[in-house]
Amino acid sequence: MKMLLFILFILCTIEFIYIIISKISAVNMYKKLSKAFDDAINERPVELHYDESILSSLYDSILRYININKSKLEAAEDEKESLQMIISNVSHQIGQPVSDVCLYIELLTEKDIQDEETRILLNDLHRQSEKLRFLFEVMLKSSRLEAGIIAVNNIKRQSVRKLISDTILELITSITAKNINICVDIDEEVTADFDFNWTKEAVYNLIENAVKYTPQNGLISIKSICYETYVCLDISDTGIGIAKNEFNDIFKRFYRSEAVKGYSGLGIGLFLSREIILKENGYIKVSSVIGKGSTFSVFLPC
Repeated sequence: MKMLLFILFILCTIEFIYIIISKISAVNMYKKLSKAFDDAINERPVELHYDESILSSLYDSILRYININKSKLEAAEDEKESLQMIISNVSHQIGQPVSDVCLYIELLTEKDIQDEETRILLNDLHRQSEKLRFLFEVMLKSSRLEAGIIAVNNIKRQSVRKLISDTILELITSITAKNINICVDIDEEVTADFDFNWTKEAVYNLIENAVKYTPQNGLISIKSICYETYVCLDISDTGIGIAKNEFNDIFKRFYRSEAVKGYSGLGIGLFLSREIILKENGYIKVSSVIGKGSTFSVFLPC
């Protein structure tokens, strides 16, 4: 009986020691894995260690996975650089000819041409050339933004009212042509952190859409609401409205609702606006009622 108890004691002791050693081994392996992940994140060399233990096998498998993904990231960076090169070449090779064509056609339209048919054709050609330039510029901006060539990095505290005033000034011809009333309710002291030129591009797209989809004699109102960490710009119109099930889709590149097929556009403006605001650590929300109008809320950090 004593011998049996002694054997049980020895077995329990061995098991206890084994558990302690296993835990120590697991802790050491955890530290190794933690260091390996830190090395991978900080782009330091990650070394593989081989032995026959199960934990070490798992450790080596994870490290191989890290190294494989690191190689994929490096390949992705190489592809990104190649894309940047292609976009740069395209902008150089196509941009200047497009500008020249638009300029020459504009000069021709300014001439005193007596033939009515020729004048109509030139005016139509001028409109189409301007559309071509617009398409090229939008596509180029969109591609550059996505590829990371254009960085929204001139972010600083600036006047929100000036941002809106400058944007409206660029759209005043379209606004006047449709006799649309613009109501701006933004105090002079309201400021936020943003890149002025790129944020103006984002806001321009939103206000331009409001003008486009609002009927004659409609109303566009723009107001600011200050929160603790954001300034919200509400851009509201009395236009055709957006179906609720399309709220997410309208921010996708090239998406165009069936309801706006009769209007000009490519479906890039809202995509570009969202990408710009996201790069500034802000976001855009939309609310709308069909037939009554829409409100786009731009949240800029402050």
